[in-house]
Amino acid sequence: MKIFTPSVKLLMLGAVLAVSASTGAVASANCCNPGSKIYYDEQGNQVGYQMIGCGDDNLYGRATSNYRWTNGCVA
Repeated sequence: MKIFTPSVKLLMLGAVLAVSASTGAVASANCCNPGSKIYYDEQGNQVGYQMIGCGDDNLYGRATSNYRWTNGCVA
């Protein structure tokens, strides 16, 4: 029995996609590069921060509409 090479490649691709789909929820929780939002008040003083993708997404301090996004974790 001769197995046609493109069929094997397609089968492998299907297996990889099935595994990645089954772990999609876990992967999205640990997705991408971590970053931080640093919040400032009207005078430019830092009043809070939130680290996204750093293992702790809690907001510390106060959130305002004046913020700066930075790559990486601040703490």
